[in-house]
Amino acid sequence: MLLQILYTSDATEAFEASGLEDVLNASQRNNRQNDVTGLLLHVDGHFLQVLEGPENSVRERYAIISQDARHRNCCLVHEQRVTHRTFPEWSMGSHDVDAASESARAIKALGSAGDIEALSRDKPEVLQLWLEAFSEAHLGSGDGLDRASADLVCELN
Repeated sequence: MLLQILYTSDATEAFEASGLEDVLNASQRNNRQNDVTGLLLHVDGHFLQVLEGPENSVRERYAIISQDARHRNCCLVHEQRVTHRTFPEWSMGSHDVDAASESARAIKALGSAGDIEALSRDKPEVLQLWLEAFSEAHLGSGDGLDRASADLVCELN
């Protein structure tokens, strides 16, 4: 059994593209060493990240990230045990999120919603479908990302 977590945070300062690339490269290197895979999203100063892998490795990575000075307002949004990875090929994948897209609205809503825990507890399938839509969109095999994002925003409102 693997652990998958989803957290949000805010950047303590604006990131240039090169700064984000540095974060992504470091994440990929560290995650490969610890058998962790996942997804990192950034839009307008907000981060959303999924980490998945052996429980101890995932918890260790999240503890390090939550103490990183580049993040503030770290919030563990969702945690679940899974039998397979949503992002098996990504030591840390990233997705370019258009600030005007449904995906960006979903990321911002996740970072500010007061009822995230209830959504995570009562409708984890909504979050899971959204994450899978990112994976499929990155692989070029899915067109459901906007729909999954709109569904998530609807559930959060």
